[in-house]
Amino acid sequence: MNEKDSDDAHSLMIDSRKTLYQMMRINHNIFFVLCVAINIIICVDMYYSFKSPFSPAARRLRYYLVALLLSCGICFFNEPWLTDPKANYH
Repeated sequence: MNEKDSDDAHSLMIDSRKTLYQMMRINHNIFFVLCVAINIIICVDMYYSFKSPFSPAARRLRYYLVALLLSCGICFFNEPWLTDPKANYH
């Protein structure tokens, strides 16, 4: 193995570490937003359940799922790697 191959392997390892770090950061942000959104939805659902206890919760479920998907989508597409490929993650 010559010096050029060693440099290529080293740069590949650095690139893979950066990619792994980016993916871990994105997953952390998405799951954090998902956790907060679920907690907010639980509070809102409790409010509506106390307000009218005999209305079916299944009607509200689709709005909750849409809100969860939107919040995670906004978090995902707000990541700097989509807008700035040279963003520094360290």
